[in-house]
Amino acid sequence: MIASFLDHLLSRLVVRSDIRSAADLKGKRLGITRFGTASDFGMRLMVSKLGLNPDKEVSILQIGDNPTRMIALQAKSIDGAIFDPPEYRKAVEAGGHVLFNLEETVIPYQHAGLVTTRKFITSQPDISRRVVKSIVEGAALVQKEPAIAKRALSLRLNIKNERELEDTYKLLRGFTRPKPYPSAEGFREILSSIMKRTPSAKAADPKDFYEPKFIEELDRSGYINSLYK
Repeated sequence: MIASFLDHLLSRLVVRSDIRSAADLKGKRLGITRFGTASDFGMRLMVSKLGLNPDKEVSILQIGDNPTRMIALQAKSIDGAIFDPPEYRKAVEAGGHVLFNLEETVIPYQHAGLVTTRKFITSQPDISRRVVKSIVEGAALVQKEPAIAKRALSLRLNIKNERELEDTYKLLRGFTRPKPYPSAEGFREILSSIMKRTPSAKAADPKDFYEPKFIEELDRSGYINSLYK
């Protein structure tokens, strides 16, 4: 990873309207995308934070993408599911409610980012450098040019509703950082979460999974700071 887009989880646990507490969640079926993903980690973390054992006191099921989980929740084939913003709003509008919001915990977890191979970085350093530079410039645009950022969000996510667009922009602006260094602590959390099924993760070094040098160059030169003047 040579640039980080998101270094903590924003997920929500949306459940049926009749589930009002952690006690009500016990024994229920909860939907994720698939095992071993951030949604799996996020769901288990939220269930644990609610005081339940995710391996024994709930059933975690591989359901699939957002629309599939939404349909399963509405059909009551599951009792709750994990959703990221802004999609979780659709689940709430369909009759569910948020039982736990991971965004409020700000737990380190290296989520989305720009990933390439070390071979490519070595053979094409100029391209790698320019792509990272464009990401840094895009981050500045999000902060300084809300109209342009909203137009891009509207086109990319097909958002027509003004309130939804404003909420989505505020979310993006909230987690977009001027200096998108990959998170060592975030990678450490990933490794910790997969140790049971991948024993080699115990000996893995988080630093082996990211290369910050391109951001460091832009940072040390003062270029990133100059974008915000």
